[in-house]
Amino acid sequence: MGDKFGRGLLLAAGVEGASLDLSQRIGGDHATACQAVASMLSGGWLTELRLEFNNIGDEGAKAIAEAIRASRSLTSLHLMSNDIGDEGAKALAAGVTASGSQALKTLMVGFSHAGLKAACQSK
Repeated sequence: MGDKFGRGLLLAAGVEGASLDLSQRIGGDHATACQAVASMLSGGWLTELRLEFNNIGDEGAKAIAEAIRASRSLTSLHLMSNDIGDEGAKALAAGVTASGSQALKTLMVGFSHAGLKAACQSK
């Protein structure tokens, strides 16, 4: 899914600007939905992503973590209440640590995980 498609999809859904709020809106296969959302992050224009209360779990967190690595524009990511366990937290920590971008300033996960906290503080 390319940048033009992602932007067109968002415009068709009535989304404007650089913020995407999908809180409580992802159904079906959460991992696949997160992969689609993650591909939109690669376009370099999305600055805020809200995915609260979607129960994306570890697989969804892993997909988002891969996108964090590549994103140069994402400044705010909200993942509260998503059943993210140790594996998802490790993937997010790796994504934050490996990110070439200093753009990410806010990561809201709603749980305390020492490895993720340390990775975020090192940025």
